[in-house]
Amino acid sequence: MRRVFITGSPGVGKSSVARELGVRYKVPVLDIAEVAIKRGCIRRYIKEFKTFEVDVISLREELELLLGKLRSFIIEGHLVEAVPEYLIDLVVVLRLHPKVLEDRLISRGYPKEKIKENVLSEILDACLLASISQFGSEKVHEIDTTNKNLKEVVSEISEVIEGKVKPRHSFIDWIATLEEEGTLDKYL
Repeated sequence: MRRVFITGSPGVGKSSVARELGVRYKVPVLDIAEVAIKRGCIRRYIKEFKTFEVDVISLREELELLLGKLRSFIIEGHLVEAVPEYLIDLVVVLRLHPKVLEDRLISRGYPKEKIKENVLSEILDACLLASISQFGSEKVHEIDTTNKNLKEVVSEISEVIEGKVKPRHSFIDWIATLEEEGTLDKYL
């Protein structure tokens, strides 16, 4: 097993995938948001977005302490900049069609502005670009989870973890997809 970071926009399935991988490989699974809350790396609660403002520097220090003690683990979350790059072997960026993501966030009761922010982040490849910038292109694997079930996503990630498939990315273009579907103007 390796040290794997599962990331992506809120609502793409990071937690479910990370838990399943943790069970499959019998390794600890850490949720970045939970670590931030438990370790006091929160600056304030932002009521209108129903979210916390995280102190990324102190969270990164806490993650270094926690992850530095482990040989293998799965960590999940969307705060790419908080994860120490030298402690990660593989970054998996989960992607989801913006309309499906929007529907999922609505069903979870996210505030309208937070939905808009997260869907736009997905369209603009924010987590993918941040991951490539922070961890290097060779460590990043991207998966479009839109028409895949949990078992299929976990299976694809397992192939990368086990070295059967090399990490690959930059093949999902939501702008072109939405343009073809005639819905790009709705989001931009």
